[in-house]
Amino acid sequence: MGSICKVIVYTLHRRNWFETNVFDKNMELNMITRGEAKYVYLDSTEKYRGMNTQKYTLTVALNDAEAKKLEELGVKVNTIIDRDTGRRIQVRKFSTRHKLDKEMIQTQSGKVVGADFGPGTAVEVLWKAGVNKSHGVPTFLQAIKLEDEYNPGYKSSNSELSEFINLEKRK
Repeated sequence: MGSICKVIVYTLHRRNWFETNVFDKNMELNMITRGEAKYVYLDSTEKYRGMNTQKYTLTVALNDAEAKKLEELGVKVNTIIDRDTGRRIQVRKFSTRHKLDKEMIQTQSGKVVGADFGPGTAVEVLWKAGVNKSHGVPTFLQAIKLEDEYNPGYKSSNSELSEFINLEKRK
């Protein structure tokens, strides 16, 4: 499967042939991407420059192989400087407009975690591709599977809530 591959399709409702990307025909497929959670905004919607994005998001650090797979599908992968290590890392943000049910975020062994996990946790993200736009193929978050030994706690986009919850867990 590739974003460059073309097929000729005959449509009955239009009664004509047209050329389209093979990838466009597979948009309903669920895909899995593996990586490390970097920024977790699943308890409340993400804020960007003081504005509410109206999206729940998970930004995942990717290894070279995962990044290449996504790029081959037309998904844009960003390179950022890791605040903790100062190294350049490749990341992709997965988002949804609806809060994920707690059951949609669980460990490999099936323990329901909900949004109670933090950066540094190894994750597998189940996602669907959106329509190919000028900014690359959108990645819509469906579910998340964590390693059994995950980092507890989360960073809320509401800094007071995040501080309160993380302080309570340390007691």
